[in-house]
Order: sequence, then structure tokens, then C-alpha cells
Amino acid sequence: MKKVNDELRAATQNALQSKPEQYVMVRNRFFGKDQANSTFEIEWARLPNVLVIDIDETVESAAKSFTLTLENKDGFFSPDYAKTKRPPGFQWRGSGESSWFKQIYPNTEIQIHWGYDGHVVKVLTGYIDDIRINAESQTISVNGRSKYKKAISNDIVPDPGKEYITNDPNLNMTDVVKAILADAGLTCKGELVKVPFTGELYRAVVKHGKRGETYDSAAREIADSIAWTLMEDQHGDIHFFQIPEYTRDEPADVIVDDFKDIINLEYEFGDVGLAGRIYVKCGEAVNAFTSAYIEQDLLAYQRRVLEFDIPWANSPSRRRLVAKSQFTQMLQRWRRISLTIPANPAIELWDNVSVREKISTSTQTYHVRGIRITFNTQGFTQNLEMFSNLGFNKPPKGPTGSDIPTIDAAVGRGYLTLRDTGLEDGDRITVWLNGNVVASYAELTPTGKPYFFNLKKGENVFVIEGVSAGKQNGLNASVVLSDAAGVQSSTVPLIFPRTNVDDATGYYKVRPHVTWVVRGIET
Repeated sequence: MKKVNDELRAATQNALQSKPEQYVMVRNRFFGKDQANSTFEIEWARLPNVLVIDIDETVESAAKSFTLTLENKDGFFSPDYAKTKRPPGFQWRGSGESSWFKQIYPNTEIQIHWGYDGHVVKVLTGYIDDIRINAESQTISVNGRSKYKKAISNDIVPDPGKEYITNDPNLNMTDVVKAILADAGLTCKGELVKVPFTGELYRAVVKHGKRGETYDSAAREIADSIAWTLMEDQHGDIHFFQIPEYTRDEPADVIVDDFKDIINLEYEFGDVGLAGRIYVKCGEAVNAFTSAYIEQDLLAYQRRVLEFDIPWANSPSRRRLVAKSQFTQMLQRWRRISLTIPANPAIELWDNVSVREKISTSTQTYHVRGIRITFNTQGFTQNLEMFSNLGFNKPPKGPTGSDIPTIDAAVGRGYLTLRDTGLEDGDRITVWLNGNVVASYAELTPTGKPYFFNLKKGENVFVIEGVSAGKQNGLNASVVLSDAAGVQSSTVPLIFPRTNVDDATGYYKVRPHVTWVVRGIET
């Protein structure tokens, strides 16, 4: 989440959006150079007559793109506007001069700020790509990208006599990416890269940043091979960091539901682009890696294979990291949701968004992989492209030991009976056994419902998590275990206070949980 002040955070909760505001700032192209070409006497000026703003960003590219639509009555903002181009009778219609002469121009620097009720934040710093003028509607469309445009549009040209930007094999991968982007005129920040399976510093091994490549392709190839990513902030600085590894108990940054937040929602999932096996090569060395979840659960044993040849993946651990990166990207495409809500300036890429929606059955936590912000006469909206964490996340770990007294139970098929012992108002819980889901978002009733499981010999760990405290009070429930021999446990009370919940839905922002260790015995 981006840091925003309390007033702006409060204003985003106002669904009516009484005072949405935007500021598009344009830098004087001639400031400090050839001021005679402009009647601007300041370095930055606010662009008036803005009708529409669209800003797009995605985890697949560090660059943000934007489109501005301006009212352009009588061509006042046209780049080539000049009074000498007007017919003699034009003066009676107003000013014959425009201070915006040659300002709305390719590569002019732009800053975009937006917010509510007088509280705005900067969201983008970039440059104009192209301008399209419509004479009939008297509007101008201005397209552009953030500062990372420099890395995408320009080719690498190393110093004379060199073919690569970096030649030192001992450089850390972060230093390599920083050097590549610095040569493009960008500032990059990030911690040193380590190989997660060994803890060693990930060194460059080979030369990077070849003449003729784009800066982005060189940096992106490195990021995609080590499960890291590039993201640009509102000031134009690039951040290089490891792709977050989420767990199911990760608290949501934002909770949205179909009663007060969701304007539009589309939910889809499919296996296009998935592969269950990956071969990673480095010279003569090669390793094969398999995702059992993708190959067995998603592809039903279809044979889909990908191959990658990575010169710097010169150890099995590094080759494993390549496979991990590619499998992770595949799983981001497996379950997808497109969600439109009133715009929240605090949301950014990789945030956790918990969705509560009854029609699409898409109720779970997703992670933001794309954001489109739109401003027009209707106010601000935000379209979030998100992916599911299903398939590569771990269930929450309970505290050491058992929160509930340990019991013995017969191995084999048994069941838990879950009941609501308080007011029936929509209490929900989720239960895992040894990392596998037994009950997911189960809504509790006074009569109860059985949830079946298979108990193994030895230690079995149930994790019982509070999902929603319902409309009133806390979550008050009970659980009874019936084992394979038909023996029932004593009734175990489950009491989770109504703390850290979303008042409108009752869903916990930080989900409480307890651990119950059950010893499986043969009878």
C-alpha cells in the first residue's frame, strides 16, 4: 500500500466521491534554455481543460502509460497554435495568442496528481509520446509513459570499445540491473540478490547489457530468471525487489464487497499458457523441474514442456530459481479477476485485496497485477487486474504445540462437526489438516454440518481460522471430532473476539486461528 494521509484515506471511503480532484502539471520545455520561445515565466504549470485521465500500470512492465483528453476549443492548446495562423476576423473571439504554444509536445515532462476533498498525491512522472488533435470535437488526446519509457525506447550503446555495459562477473545481480538502468538515465534501488536455496550472493557470472538490446529487455531477462520484479514509483525511481511469496493467512490490505464497493467484476480461469515441466539449461548442464500442482491438478497430466537457456544459471540452485520464477508467473495467469471500484489512491501493484462477491464465487484474496485509473465527469474509478494465490501458497502455521488439549483418535476417515453457538449472523471459519483444506469459508449454523477428513498415524495438525465474525458480536462456535471408529471428542469451544474486522462485512482483516494437534492411532 502507498502511504497516504489519514484525510485522503478517509475520503476514499466516500462512495459518492463528492470532490474528486486532479492536477496535471506540465514542465516548461524552454525553461532555463530558450525562454524566448515561450510566454511561460514559470518552470511548471497546471494543465487546464482536462476532461479525461487514464493511467495504466502492470507487473509485466515497470513503465506506466497515460492518456489525457483535453478540451481544445479554437485550437488554443494545439502545439502549433500561433496568432499568425488565424484569419483576420478571429480576434473578436478572444485571445489571439496561447502560452501553450509548443508545450504539448513529444517528450514534454508531465506529472499527474489525484485525490479527493483537497488531498491529492502524485501518481506518475513521465513524458509525452504522441498527440492527436480532433478538429470536429475540438479535443486533444495526449499519450505518454512514465520515466521508464527511456529503458523501453532506447537501445544499449556501451562506452566506445565495449560490447556490454557490465563486464565484472563478481557484480551482484542488483548492481548489474542498477548499472543497466543508470546507463538509460534512470535511478534504481534494491537490496542485493541472494539465491534462496543456498543463501549465497547471486553474482553476474557473465557480461550483461549487450549492444543493440533495449535496456528494458536486458533488465527484464535478469528479473524473470531470479523471481524478482521492477516497479516504478510516482517520482520515476525504479525499485528492484523479490516477487512477494504470499501465504493464505496474509492480511488483506483492502477488503471490497458487492454491497458497497464493486462497480463491475469479471472472473475467469483457464489453463492456457500453463506447463507442468520446465527444463533449464546452462551450457551442457540441464535440470528438469516439475510443478505437481500444475501438471496433476490443473493440466490433468497433459504433457506441456518449456525450455530455458540461462547463461548465468550455473548451479542447480540457480536453475531451480528460473523454474520457480516461471511457474509463479504461470500461476498468476491461472485464476484472474477484473474488478472496478471507486478509486483508492493507496492501492498499488502486489497489494492483497480481499474480494467478497456472491455471483462469481470469486470470494478470496487476490494480488494486484494491473491497475487502470480513470478520471472523467463521473469521478474516479479504478480497474484492478488481479491473480489468485491458489497453488503456490502455504496454509498458516499455528504456534508451537497445541492450543487445544491433544487427543488420540483412530486413523482413517473421520469428520468434524462445526456449529454456531452464538447468534446466527454469518460466522465463517476455515479448517486445514496437515496443510490440506478440510472446510473453506464454512458458514456456521446452530445445527452444524460435518466436514470429512483422513487422519494419518502419528501427529496430525488442525489449524482452525476465523474468517468472519458475522454481522454482530464475535465468532462463537464449537467443534466436535468423530474418528474412524465412531468415537467422538468432547465439544471444543471456539471463541474469536470481534477485533480487526471490517464492520460492513464482519470479515477479519487479520484472521485469528488456533492449532489442534490430534494423535492418530491404530485400533
